[in-house]
Amino acid sequence: MIFVTGGAYQGKTDFTMKYFKNYDIINKYHIIISNLISENIDPIEYTENIISENKHTVIIMDEIGCGIVPVDHEERFWREMCGKCGCIIAGKADIVVRVTCGIGTAIKGEI
Repeated sequence: MIFVTGGAYQGKTDFTMKYFKNYDIINKYHIIISNLISENIDPIEYTENIISENKHTVIIMDEIGCGIVPVDHEERFWREMCGKCGCIIAGKADIVVRVTCGIGTAIKGEI
């Protein structure tokens, strides 16, 4: 499994399509987490299931933890869940890539 992360609008999808086009792709995982929370589904359990069932997959997720901490409890919880799920995905992934300005840097494994 491969995990591609980075800030919003940094070229993660284009990068993934160029380098990992033969993989299944789960895009905007941070939005999936938001939807899971609104449906009262545990994002951590869901993430662990996704990882175990999708070995030939690229998961793309925005890095959302570097900005201002939200005042709203729900926004903070979503941000926390994104961070925890990102850690789980990165820990299990064979390759982790951070994309900035369209340039991917492998922070785990090799591209």
